[in-house]
Amino acid sequence: QYRHMGGSTWREFDNGAPVSDFVQVSDTGTYVEIHDKTRGIWMRLHATTTQGSRDGVNWHPWFTGSWK
Repeated sequence: QYRHMGGSTWREFDNGAPVSDFVQVSDTGTYVEIHDKTRGIWMRLHATTTQGSRDGVNWHPWFTGSWK
């Protein structure tokens, strides 16, 4: 699960425990794009699905889930 912590900060949680911090890159109204610079991962958070990328260009289905 991804949670907006305020400002441009997002945090990934697994079973309630924080995993990694992300910085919001954009908000298109359709999805929010976030980036974890330390792991080199970009995520696009849609309402019910998530896409991931290792280069910010080629996007792949990552998983279904939610964000707040």
